[in-house]
Amino acid sequence: MIHKNILFDLLKRSQISISLANILLFTFAFFISISNTISSIILIFFLVLLFLKKNTKKNIKELRNNEVVNAILFFIVYVSLSSLWSINDSFFSSINQYIIILFVPVLAMLNYTKKEKNISIIFFLFGVFTNIIASLIITKLNQFEVIDKLYFLKNDHYKNIFYLRGFIDHSNLSIFVSFSIFIILEYILKKELKTKKIGFIILIFILTFFLIYSFGRTGLILFLILGPIYFFIKKPEKIKIIVSFLFLLMTITIFTPNPLKSRIKQTYNLNKNLSAEEKILNDAKYMSDSLGGNIDYWVEKINKNDEWKKEVLNKKTNESIKKRFEIWREFKNKINYNLFLGKGLGSIKKLIDEKNNSINRMPHNSYLLIFFEFGVIGFLLFLNIFYSQLKIAIQNKKHNSYFLRLIFTITFLICMIINDYIVIFNTVCFFTLFSSLLFTEKNTIKQ
Repeated sequence: MIHKNILFDLLKRSQISISLANILLFTFAFFISISNTISSIILIFFLVLLFLKKNTKKNIKELRNNEVVNAILFFIVYVSLSSLWSINDSFFSSINQYIIILFVPVLAMLNYTKKEKNISIIFFLFGVFTNIIASLIITKLNQFEVIDKLYFLKNDHYKNIFYLRGFIDHSNLSIFVSFSIFIILEYILKKELKTKKIGFIILIFILTFFLIYSFGRTGLILFLILGPIYFFIKKPEKIKIIVSFLFLLMTITIFTPNPLKSRIKQTYNLNKNLSAEEKILNDAKYMSDSLGGNIDYWVEKINKNDEWKKEVLNKKTNESIKKRFEIWREFKNKINYNLFLGKGLGSIKKLIDEKNNSINRMPHNSYLLIFFEFGVIGFLLFLNIFYSQLKIAIQNKKHNSYFLRLIFTITFLICMIINDYIVIFNTVCFFTLFSSLLFTEKNTIKQ
């Protein structure tokens, strides 16, 4: 109820009209980090609203001058055409994972004002913090055995490992959390902001705490790479305070037990042939780092739980990083056979579904995914989207969103090395929302 009142009070003070278009934008921004189902329904309503909207043809004409929109349209057209030579004959199921980025021009044609876009960013932050608050409350209730399972939180990955979970995949959420830190930094470093900034600093501390105590390697790596770039370009006056905060963050990460530190150790563990006792001991050390307690206590607990023990013994060391290199090598070898045009839309899924095929997993790398399915031509058209974003950002350095534009684009360029984020629902919705908010201006059309 308090949460709801805060949001309505925010709309009232900002003098934002509560229209259907605004409600859809704000709820979409909020639910991106919470519910795939609700986000999907909202996308459908966007299309219905666009169909009912007047002056759609004029809006389309105005969008012709937007380089990001043009780049997206060229890429989607080529993706669609690639179905002609694809080994996968299921066009609609294959195009679904790429079609979401077409909502960038859809949102642009709904003519949102600058103020409405700024409010939607605040709703996005509310969604991220809703994840954090729910995670802390539900996790603690579960630890104190008030509830018997982690209700509502995504718990189908690393079930026997403790970390702060959200409503969506931990990796996707960590990207949102990392970007949220930069959004709040922008509020802190605005010279015209007269309100006290201690509240914003507390919010950044909460976000970084969540990154550390979750499996948010992707988000933390992004923040540690982009943070220095951001501060170098921004050159804030209070750089000493910010550097001190980052030093405190690194100190906490290195010297306190936390799931992230244990996960990093696990990721870069190069031992290959471990005995059963060593595997159990490593897992017990991990649990001790994550939750505290004596290592012997966790060894005993694992040995008493047959299901847990079986999972530990079947676990391969260095799974994450080693497997990805193996996958990337396999895809790299296959790319050479269809270098210019690629294998076509949906070809990876087709190969994965076939038996006795060396390609049996997604590439976990957006660039390899695009190159494999769409070749050199599709790859260049794909990169053109991000080139257009960087070009708009750099050519408009005095724009209020200059730094967020840069950070957002570089965030995606980096994280796509790690996973197939351009076709994962949460992250492609995130890309769609902020590409529209940051790179499309309101059309000046008389209604």
